[in-house]
Amino acid sequence: MNFPNPTRYFDGYKRCVAFQGHDAAREISFEVDVEALRVMSGGAGTGETALLAAFDAHRERIEKVAGKAWSRKKLSYIRLSEADF
Repeated sequence: MNFPNPTRYFDGYKRCVAFQGHDAAREISFEVDVEALRVMSGGAGTGETALLAAFDAHRERIEKVAGKAWSRKKLSYIRLSEADF
């Protein structure tokens, strides 16, 4: 699993930060739940700016967990929750 595209975005409706990964020719959509980001960052705010900053600060860890989750599930969409971390 590779994460060549650094783009990520906040989805207030789904309460997550979404990003993309790639495995060979397939694109995989990932979402990290807001609560997982808040726990990782020691209680980040709930606004878009704070959550994107939390994602950026923990990007390496998030991508590692995302890759492991994908290797177990092999789905085109994976949502990561607090339990995954």
